[in-house]
Amino acid sequence: MKWSLLAGAGASTCLALAVCVVLLAGLVFLVRRARRSGPDALPDGPDPAFDLRALREVPAGDARRELLLRRIEPALGTLGDDLQVVKGSKGDLRLRGALSGQPTAVDIDADGRFTALQVEATFPPGVLVLHARHAPDDPDGLLILLDAIEVELLIEQLSEAKLASIRFASDGVVGTSEARLHELDASEETAVVGQTLSALENAVDLWRDRDVLEPPAAPPSLAPPPPPPLPSAPPSDPVKAALSWKNHANDGELAKGAALLFSAIEDLLTKPKQLMPDDERSEAELRGRVNDVPVRFLLESDGEWQLEAKIARVDGSFYVRYDPDLTPKGGDPDDDWADQDDIRVFVAKGMYVEASPDVVEIFMHFAERMTDDQIQRLRDGMANLPLRFVWFLSDELEVGGKVPVQQLEDPVATFRTILAFVGWMGSDIPGGVAGAGSFAQTTCTYCSSRYFHGVRREACPNCGASPAG
Repeated sequence: MKWSLLAGAGASTCLALAVCVVLLAGLVFLVRRARRSGPDALPDGPDPAFDLRALREVPAGDARRELLLRRIEPALGTLGDDLQVVKGSKGDLRLRGALSGQPTAVDIDADGRFTALQVEATFPPGVLVLHARHAPDDPDGLLILLDAIEVELLIEQLSEAKLASIRFASDGVVGTSEARLHELDASEETAVVGQTLSALENAVDLWRDRDVLEPPAAPPSLAPPPPPPLPSAPPSDPVKAALSWKNHANDGELAKGAALLFSAIEDLLTKPKQLMPDDERSEAELRGRVNDVPVRFLLESDGEWQLEAKIARVDGSFYVRYDPDLTPKGGDPDDDWADQDDIRVFVAKGMYVEASPDVVEIFMHFAERMTDDQIQRLRDGMANLPLRFVWFLSDELEVGGKVPVQQLEDPVATFRTILAFVGWMGSDIPGGVAGAGSFAQTTCTYCSSRYFHGVRREACPNCGASPAG
């Protein structure tokens, strides 16, 4: 009986041990399978690359670099097929490729910061720095040569790419980044790298094309200078010789030179009349009508000259000047004699008014009544003729010469064109019918010119940029 009980107990124990062995084997199988299929699964076999001891010996910086490189790889196609990846000894990463066909260097340190963003190329001289959060640094006045819309888009792209600035120079383009890639999410890492490379590429294209974007000299709206005078008129050379006196001419020299000049241009006038210096007048004068506008041409003994016209009465006043090289900002703070209260406001490219704010507002009300075509023709005339100013006041129009008559290369052709220009202004501008509208003063974001924008004119007249905001 005892033996049978012992035999029964032994059989139960063996069965229990067998079940435990089977369960333990199943558990081991499941653990090994989970390790093979999980994110950290290791392949079968003695491959040393996946040896646990080898993984423990990889520096943390190298591991982060490998992970970063794998994540940003989709964004690196911009650098071209010849991309070179150099892994530094301190967990840093150096990328060498090309953007817009130019050699490009991108360095990322072990902390995920961009330590180099540079595109090497040869450009015309000049330096410009665009910032993401404040006004550009433009010591060479190059911003006006760039497409204003493209500049605005690039500045927006700087913020998206976490770029603080981009510097343009004659030897290439350099970016400064504020990004720390290791602190970003995986998807954001890829996006920031892609946006950074895109911003650099756009900057290179913008800088390279700036000569193409430079505004060409506007063709004059006026008719070209007339052909040589008719046989009955004296040739230009004798006229220039008669006007080439030094300092001041005496009455005889002034009368001789003026008579030759007036006779060569008076065929443009109806009812011409010449008045020479005498005891009661010190200047020579030519009177007549152009386009039925009464005009007179005054020539002084020192060579200074001006033209005046009687016009239909205008409301207000308009004194405008032209200088394509003038700085947008008026007044010289270092000039103790300059009127610091005067402001300079642009009407068209290079054409401006300058006076106290109250007077400038009067001038701008007059300009707002002119059509765009009138403003363009006025600007073209001042750009192509030696005129110092044009002044509309009540029922008079006056234009002043920029240089004395002795310095004019071809005085006959010059004054024939000026007479036609004054005749057009005197007959066309006072009859302008465009409404004045409302306008407000603003300062251009790109070229710093001050101007009035309103219903009919929104963009900066000096560079063409749209108003900020």
